[in-house]
Amino acid sequence: MVPADRVRPFRPSTFRGVRLGEGGAKLPLAWMRKTDRPKLRRSGESFAPTGQSWAVRTSVGLTGQSVEQGNKRWLETTDPDPDGGRAWILESDATVVEVEPKMPFGVKPDQKWFLVRITAGTLVAYKGPTPEYTTLVSPAPAVCPCRDRTR
Repeated sequence: MVPADRVRPFRPSTFRGVRLGEGGAKLPLAWMRKTDRPKLRRSGESFAPTGQSWAVRTSVGLTGQSVEQGNKRWLETTDPDPDGGRAWILESDATVVEVEPKMPFGVKPDQKWFLVRITAGTLVAYKGPTPEYTTLVSPAPAVCPCRDRTR
């Protein structure tokens, strides 16, 4: 038996990845991984918070435009800012997913394959050269419960 004070309800995640393609999202896009990230507005060469943010585990499309100043880079998103322009995000605040330019060796043009970037924590599902789905993943080291490391 398990004491009642050691049991808690299981709440399945409502997080879902993003279907790409026909009428939907497309790459490149940026994922917000650990915390909410501020939406920025561009004014000349400076960037300022809009007072809005992207929630953790959400994605936003990128236009491909960027601005570099010093050792920082800002990315233009497809989301509007409150002034009618486009919202921007600091590159270091996001995990960017782009189209892989080459298919793996041996993959045929109609075959399905996955690209998992462990350090970025992302997965993209492809059919041939076309990305069809992307999501965040949480890779963890393999643990074997049968191996006692205390001996």
